[in-house]
Amino acid sequence: MSDPAPHNPARHVKFERERGVYAIDVVHDVAHAVIELPDEGRLQESVLHALRVFTAASVPVFCVKIHRTALTLALAMSDLETAKQALAAAKLSAEVRPHLCFVATRAAAMRDLHGVMSSITDAFGAVGATIYATSDSHNTVQCLVEEAILEKALVSLRKTFGLPETALSQKSIEDEVAP
Repeated sequence: MSDPAPHNPARHVKFERERGVYAIDVVHDVAHAVIELPDEGRLQESVLHALRVFTAASVPVFCVKIHRTALTLALAMSDLETAKQALAAAKLSAEVRPHLCFVATRAAAMRDLHGVMSSITDAFGAVGATIYATSDSHNTVQCLVEEAILEKALVSLRKTFGLPETALSQKSIEDEVAP
């Protein structure tokens, strides 16, 4: 009987990226709407009514936030006129901010990082960029900022997190393909 082959332990394979911010993704050609809700006492109905206006007009929205007296959301600039017409027809008042960008700061384990949002806010504030909306996920913090100041904001953000220019990706919302 022969001896079994000697056991060579497998080398340790690391699957997780190093923790910390590692990329910035930018989506151009975004608008932001602040829709006044007419009846605070019937918030749920008012929100559903406003969202159905976008559905009926075939206008996709994202970064949706429900507030006590308003609904805020983002949409593609190419859908802006259709959205304005649909809101007017539904007698909903909206303040619209065109020419924004959706900036997503990525980290492998965002939940384990402290101070990322304040660092992002400080980086944008240092160059006078206004953040119109934020959202987040398990691995990103997203901000809507003005296109006009974007380049300065990105340089500041990259500097804050020590990222090379290669960590930055940019595209138009029109380049995104629905599944």
